Amino acid sequence: MLFIFLLLLSISIAQISIERSKLEDILIVSAIHLITLAFLVYILYSMRYGIQDRFLHIKCGFLYNKKIDIENITKIEKTSSLLSSPAASLTDRIEISYSKFNSVIISPQNRKAFLKDLLAINSSIKLDTKLKSSLF
Repeated sequence: MLFIFLLLLSISIAQISIERSKLEDILIVSAIHLITLAFLVYILYSMRYGIQDRFLHIKCGFLYNKKIDIENITKIEKTSSLLSSPAASLTDRIEISYSKFNSVIISPQNRKAFLKDLLAINSSIKLDTKLKSSLF
């Protein structure tokens, strides 16, 4: 997030420093940057993962809203994939495989408690060795 903020700030400063820039152009570019930053902050802070009534609920702003039956989860593994997903972290992610060919990548804040809650509902979920060792 800091990287994006600094990138947008440097573009705005470059736009202002151009001698022929009109005030109108500067305001338009700055407004676009503020809207972009506000949208990213909204997405980041609206990201939620919850377990309710044997379902895993994943919400990310108004863009992503998924309800997964925990009984259909087959495997959970640590991943370093950079695929777009409802995960705030780029490094501490887990991939949840469910049904036959579906998966989702998330990054719960308290991964250990999150995994224990899922396993309490569906003890047949397979965990990769990295996740197993972090639980026990």
